[in-house]
Amino acid sequence: MASGIEIAPPVKRLKIKDENDEIFMSFHKDNLQTLKYALDVFNNHLSCYGVGILNIKVCNAASSKCFSNATCDCEQFRKPSSSVPRGFKIRGIFQYGFKMLDAYIKSPECIPQRRGARLALAKLLKFLTDIELTGKTLSQGREDISETEWTVRVAHHLFSKLAVGSNYTLDNISKGRIKDAYCNCGCKERLLGDYGDTSMGVPSYWHGRLDILMDVAVTVATEEPDSPGAGNCSSSEMTSDRMIACKEQIRAEAIVFSFLQKKNHPELNNFLIPTIAMSKSQMAVCLYDCENDIFLETPRLDLFVEDKFLKIETIITLWSVLNFKYCCSGVPEEIIEFGFTADFFKHAGPHLEKYIANVKAPCCYQTENTWSAVLVLEDVKEKTDDVNNIYQPS
Repeated sequence: MASGIEIAPPVKRLKIKDENDEIFMSFHKDNLQTLKYALDVFNNHLSCYGVGILNIKVCNAASSKCFSNATCDCEQFRKPSSSVPRGFKIRGIFQYGFKMLDAYIKSPECIPQRRGARLALAKLLKFLTDIELTGKTLSQGREDISETEWTVRVAHHLFSKLAVGSNYTLDNISKGRIKDAYCNCGCKERLLGDYGDTSMGVPSYWHGRLDILMDVAVTVATEEPDSPGAGNCSSSEMTSDRMIACKEQIRAEAIVFSFLQKKNHPELNNFLIPTIAMSKSQMAVCLYDCENDIFLETPRLDLFVEDKFLKIETIITLWSVLNFKYCCSGVPEEIIEFGFTADFFKHAGPHLEKYIANVKAPCCYQTENTWSAVLVLEDVKEKTDDVNNIYQPS
């Protein structure tokens, strides 16, 4: 059963340990009230900020497939007496993160003593202080930039600003990669990440390259501005379609990434590992636990309100995901008691051991070869009938 990291009791008196701690006392009361209202949304039973439980129906994990060609068709869990998919509030998955926020709202002196969690909370509060400017930076001209440019922009202005570990790796073979070491939005800020090898997977099975690699895996799904049909629909419609088209790819990445994190970080308290899908207007999260074979997925969550203001509830969700080491409480007992597993173990069959032992990053793999490779040529028995009536000279 999954277990989590206990948050130390809140201190009675706040001690400023470094410059990051100053935000705890300077965070404006208006922003604190906005944060409180946002947290109320996560308590709503009808909120879109929840997760569904997935069961894999069709899967090609036993084949050599790059992520973009992966098949991972799923259905959501439903109670026998109901036709409505069963889900859980997202704060029930990231209980440690929401406990931090609830405690801080009660008193600015109630902050975690664990260093990483403390830094995570400070980064969220700093982000919320500048959220209007960041929203303007991200939304301005986003319909006209390429997928690569958008990837750089969200990596720098979203992920690095919210994550405890600010560094990131961008796919070094991405189309139209930016050579400059500075953000392309005009802010002139130096990028905290760099281009590199983002490949991961299991040789001879599921494998491929990620758009952004941090403590989490990120796939960016957008429609290029000059692609056929791109000018006939809105940014929201284009990226929504692309996220649907990439759904099975992202699910496969989430499963493999959980195995990778468990292999590289066996010290983690649980292995419910998130993978992010990001477009120019929405995001979604897949979470797979390779220990319990549990697969969870959020709906698509809007990034913006009125197309220019960042949606605070989505930002809190993204913050929780990026800092899952400090925020995620693992698979709730209620989900385990349902006994509704993903069945990836069953689909992988005897190949499951390869996913456990051979998953790696970077991952060297060969392109799929769909043509037969003939190594030895054998003779065949000659036909004696003459179906073409070949002329025989006398």
